[in-house]
Amino acid sequence: MLDFIKKLFDSKPVQETTPASSVSDVKQYYEDWTQRYIESFGDTFQSRRLNDLPKLTEYLIGSAGIKSDMKIVDAGCGICGPAIMLCQKIDIQIDAITLSEEQTEIAKKKVAEAGLSDKINVICGDFQKMDSFLAKDAYDGVIYLESFVHSDNTQRAVDAAVAITKPGGFIYIKDLYHGTARNAQEKKDIAQVVQNSNKHILMNVKKLHEVVAAFENAPITFDFIKKLGFDADVEVANEFIRRNMIPLNQNIQSDIFFLKFLDYYELRVTKLFN
Repeated sequence: MLDFIKKLFDSKPVQETTPASSVSDVKQYYEDWTQRYIESFGDTFQSRRLNDLPKLTEYLIGSAGIKSDMKIVDAGCGICGPAIMLCQKIDIQIDAITLSEEQTEIAKKKVAEAGLSDKINVICGDFQKMDSFLAKDAYDGVIYLESFVHSDNTQRAVDAAVAITKPGGFIYIKDLYHGTARNAQEKKDIAQVVQNSNKHILMNVKKLHEVVAAFENAPITFDFIKKLGFDADVEVANEFIRRNMIPLNQNIQSDIFFLKFLDYYELRVTKLFN
């Protein structure tokens, strides 16, 4: 399946591109902008979501394959909105990682208020280096809920996730990627949208095949790569963009809303051995 996917997206070797936003950039961004996210998104910082958050939680449990008694990592956990909802729905343990000290303090408070301090451990750190502070081969799963896009080193992020996942465990990524052009103008506009997103939301928007290729030498099997299995309500994301006057559509020529220039996929792999 990996060979098929690589041929499907690009027959040439993938080179790690220079990141638009460094880890320190992203950290500072969320130190400064977390309250703005809360104002628009509430506790769940996801632009592709269901307004019915309990249904979104059920969907994520089913799609990621989360089961009772698992120990998982929420890599890029924000203020633990999803982690809290997951633990309220299913009996699991979560190590939740965020770069931001601001988010760490808010998350710890929310976890305590939810009575889940024994279920959710909030850690301030870089998920690209989580194999340096989390146990190897110890977790049943790692989830990224629109957080992998902030990674400034795709290969390092994948290697860290694989290292801490036990054989038989999974890695699940729900995220946005470089869009698919239907004509020459859209190709230019997609590049512009990616540049705007990287600049103003401190992302490192990747092409799907770049993430796929990062798993090439890992002891994994691909379970699926698919478009989102629900019709997302993007109004929350639109409100955030309008409220903060973020110029994501700057210099776009095509007559199409800029959010349509970014593709959203779910990707899941299972680790086979150490």
